[in-house]
Amino acid sequence: FESIFGGGGFTQQPGGGFQGGRGSFAQPGQNLEAAIGVTLYQAFHGEKVAVRVSDGRRLNVKIPAGVKDGQKIRLAGQGGEGSGGGKRGNLIIKISIKPDPNFKLNGKDIELTLPIAPWEAALGAEVKVPTLSGTVQLKIPANSSAGKRMRIKGRGMPGKPAGNFYVRLEIATPPADSDEEQALYEQMRDTFKFEPRSSLNVSS
Repeated sequence: FESIFGGGGFTQQPGGGFQGGRGSFAQPGQNLEAAIGVTLYQAFHGEKVAVRVSDGRRLNVKIPAGVKDGQKIRLAGQGGEGSGGGKRGNLIIKISIKPDPNFKLNGKDIELTLPIAPWEAALGAEVKVPTLSGTVQLKIPANSSAGKRMRIKGRGMPGKPAGNFYVRLEIATPPADSDEEQALYEQMRDTFKFEPRSSLNVSS
């Protein structure tokens, strides 16, 4: 066979053809997978995070702003090495967003439980609300009850369209540590004709 084909042999190409010479199969590298956990702040703003690949490499990867929990991003040419001159494979990174102590993520929407004083709930107030894109002023209407949900449009996760930001009111009761504070509570008890459990309709 060497006298007929020149002694060089043949190598098959990815498209099914053959190449003369003493080369080897040109095969692309394998796709590799990695998983990283990011904070909600990092997911909101889109920041560089360190990713360790199974082959030992450590990469700094810029995640897109507004990335979703469980979303996969592909880095072309960052997978396993090819052989015989083949290209590297791709790196597939799965993103998980860590729970945040203050903000709750629901799809593209973000929710915050906001403590307010009883007089703010009763009389209404303007309060500062922290969001992932900065502080905003929120007007709380008078006679607001605990659990009331208020929307700040477009302040959720970035995107087209952006998500919304929801504030759930929680009434924080101040402690009555001094005699004067206890007297004020007693005065409220005697002044207000208020039965908070009247809607339960519990029969004896």
